[in-house]
Amino acid sequence: MAVDDDTGIDAGVPEEPLPSMDMPLPKRRIWPVFAVLFALLGGIGFLVYRELTAPLPLRVLVAVDVEGYWWDGSKPAAVMADYLSDHLSDMGLEPVKGGDPEIIEVLESTDDPIEAARKLRAAFVITGVVTPEVVELPVKDGYHEARVKGHLEVRHLLDDAPLAEVKIETFAGSRSPDRVKEMYGRSAARHALHNALPAIFGHVSIQDILGGGDPKLIDALTPGKNYVAALERNLSEANAAYKDLGAAQDSTEGVAFHSPANSQDRLLGVTPNHIVVATSDTKPFFSPKSLEMLRNESLEAVVLRQLKPGTEDVVKADQQLWLGYQAFTYPTSSGDGKTVAIVENLYGYARTLAIASPGQKLNRLKVEPKRRLSEPRVSPSGKAIALIDRPCKDCANELSVLSLPDGKEKYRLRKGEYARLETFRWAGDGHLLALYSEPPDPEADPEEPPPAMTLWSIDLATGEKASIVVAEGNTVLTDPAATTDGRHVAISRYHAGMIAVVDVTAGELKQYPVDGKATSLAISPDGRFVAYELRPKGKRGKELGLLDTKSGTAKTLTNTPYSERFPAFAPDGARLYFEMRAEDPVFTGRRELIRIASVAVPK
Repeated sequence: MAVDDDTGIDAGVPEEPLPSMDMPLPKRRIWPVFAVLFALLGGIGFLVYRELTAPLPLRVLVAVDVEGYWWDGSKPAAVMADYLSDHLSDMGLEPVKGGDPEIIEVLESTDDPIEAARKLRAAFVITGVVTPEVVELPVKDGYHEARVKGHLEVRHLLDDAPLAEVKIETFAGSRSPDRVKEMYGRSAARHALHNALPAIFGHVSIQDILGGGDPKLIDALTPGKNYVAALERNLSEANAAYKDLGAAQDSTEGVAFHSPANSQDRLLGVTPNHIVVATSDTKPFFSPKSLEMLRNESLEAVVLRQLKPGTEDVVKADQQLWLGYQAFTYPTSSGDGKTVAIVENLYGYARTLAIASPGQKLNRLKVEPKRRLSEPRVSPSGKAIALIDRPCKDCANELSVLSLPDGKEKYRLRKGEYARLETFRWAGDGHLLALYSEPPDPEADPEEPPPAMTLWSIDLATGEKASIVVAEGNTVLTDPAATTDGRHVAISRYHAGMIAVVDVTAGELKQYPVDGKATSLAISPDGRFVAYELRPKGKRGKELGLLDTKSGTAKTLTNTPYSERFPAFAPDGARLYFEMRAEDPVFTGRRELIRIASVAVPK
């Protein structure tokens, strides 16, 4: 119906629809438009934020805790960081460095190195803890030795697992405490660099850059790429050389080994269940400056290496008895391995006579800055020790015997009592064998020959001496050996190619021919066998020979291209232990490898 506009009365006329173009438009909702706009702006903002905060692919943060971080003022941590930063820069990477107050503020305000790396936009972080143990050695004016262990990780900020884990074990020594921190910080940094660079350059992000199209970045990273390639090639060749040497040695028929192929172990003694070994761990290090393989050497350790009873197998980790810079000459042990005598070389400033025992604190009986101590030999029961004790560098050798554990001198053979002193050995607990010639009688006829070299048995309780073997003519006596009970004694008549064996109780001496000149004699517990070194004609190294006094025959036990030295019988006489020496194939002419080995003694 229509409505009169003037009267407002319904006129009864049907209402017609208005033309469509005159229809009123509905009100639009504009919030979805703003929502899309805000989402778009937010996405762009996020992308911009992510771009501004994303890790920079070449940036590396060195955050190693060495009694604090470098930004906390730790000197060894700063030395590590500086060393690593310099070499990382040389390799084309961008290490985070101090000097920028904003960087220091971030580092000082963040406890977690990973979070600090994230804030500083470092893609990689080298982190972990290095712990030094600083020992002040008993040297006049002081000397500081740092024994350092640590565990580091190389991480990428976008990865969950570490790229590499680095075990740090090194040392340093100096009179200055500050200097020793600098030295071990640099040494630890070398270990870290050697392992960190391959991990970083092997990461997919660096590989993508090297395989990409940015010539500037590729050129920057080329030194690092070349170094890592050379490092991995040299390490691969070194590992292959050691593996080949080990395989060749392991194929030696009848020989069992108790050391890895790349070891440098010295055999100090054999107990019923252990061998006593002086060992020093050495790891190859490829120098980023000289681009040649160098050695990272650890402190030397004296250890008990347990063997499975009745076999040649090693059954557990070494038990450490001593750790130091150098065990001068060969330490020795008692028959049970519970007393080990060591002459320590304290970096050339002094020598000590130290006694090491399982589970006991090291007992330094003597500390001598001027006297020259060497060749310590423990008696079979461990109740006494004999050694060479020279009053000065250019003085003649003197033989000293000390009681244990108090270190009181009970006997000394002084220069005036002999013309020439060669060597000495224990013959049971109460007697010492000493090979020397007496001084000539001043009243004797000058035309008479001087006194011959003689092997003497010295009764330590009374000081009385008895002649055991006397050199005849031009024959040279060398390298005596005695059974633990002192009943049987053997000595080499070197130039004559003979070994003399004495039954001390019966007073009988027998001589046996050997094929060559025998040295480094060892005698079995029952006195039946004598083992020795023998240099075959035309060979540089030595073989082991074995004399059977029962049959009177001598034979060669080993026939290898290596050198076998220093034989020692097991207490039950069933096996003969020795050192097998070979030239290090990686450090040719600069290092000798030494493996402990053994063979069964014929019955």
